[in-house]
Amino acid sequence: IIAFAKPKNGGNTFAPFLRESRLLAKAFILKDFFALKIGFFNLFNMLELAPNMIGSSNQRRKKCIQLKIGSLVILSLCFGVLHIAVPSRPFLTTSFLRAPAAEEDTAAEFIGIMPIDPCYQLRQWKRIPANSTSNHSLIIIAGEGTTGTHQLADIVSSLGYPIVHYKMFYRGNLTESQRMERLKKWNRDRNILMGLPPDKTTTYDFRPMLENYTAVSDSPIPNLFPYIYRQFPRAKVILTMREALEWSRRRASFMKNAPLPFSSLTASSVRNTISKIYYNQSRISAVPAETGSLMFSLHNALIQCMVPPSNLLVVNLFKDRINGSKTHINVEPLRETVRA
Repeated sequence: IIAFAKPKNGGNTFAPFLRESRLLAKAFILKDFFALKIGFFNLFNMLELAPNMIGSSNQRRKKCIQLKIGSLVILSLCFGVLHIAVPSRPFLTTSFLRAPAAEEDTAAEFIGIMPIDPCYQLRQWKRIPANSTSNHSLIIIAGEGTTGTHQLADIVSSLGYPIVHYKMFYRGNLTESQRMERLKKWNRDRNILMGLPPDKTTTYDFRPMLENYTAVSDSPIPNLFPYIYRQFPRAKVILTMREALEWSRRRASFMKNAPLPFSSLTASSVRNTISKIYYNQSRISAVPAETGSLMFSLHNALIQCMVPPSNLLVVNLFKDRINGSKTHINVEPLRETVRA
């Protein structure tokens, strides 16, 4: 294709074809079926418009026919070779949240192709200079409120880990006097985080504050999660979940002033959303239940994209509820996650 598309006179009439051909070559190197398919569709669409692009002379029409024939030949060869070389590779990935291997990301960056992976851009976004990150293995309960975070904080504390949860401090292995001292400090720190406006969130350094804690949970932690996590890449993250529409309805009735997921990054601080009437459009009760469930699902998907599986535990404390009693959960996966 490149040979046919390259003009002998040195002009750029066939530059679009040449560009598309190079992209196809890169997709072939990466063994990316989807990119190959899209690339060939683009190329054939360009060929359909080629007579208008390059004129009507017989010589140029002949060039178009050669391009079409060359495209068909290369298409057949590419898919034939890839089918033989990687017969088990699916045409499209079936796991939308599965992160590709690090070497695939590196290869993709090297040859300039964006992998067909919805999580790729989020993993790139969270990358910041090493001197801007902490080595502290902070335990973060990243689930939205009304997903069992209170119960989970109690369990984490029973395993010996001190944890702050909203206005409370579970002491874990600390003495009562140590707990009270930490609680006072947490109330001051939490007050700062609750008032953090969106335009300050992107540059705020969470490390000096959160490096003093073993585990954190509930508002305003989930509201600020993306910016907290990018500074604590070694954090152990526990994502509490429940059925999305059920969560939206329950949250709107139980905590009417609670911020919508992501509103603290775009509209106002957590404190303003909760306490000031002119920010009420950022509240969970201000939108239909379906919209609330959508934002909740996006929050959960974002966390599963950003956090490597080795540092993430997803739990649903409502899944096995029996006769309204508290769920009995197996704490071993939780113990393994926070100790790893």
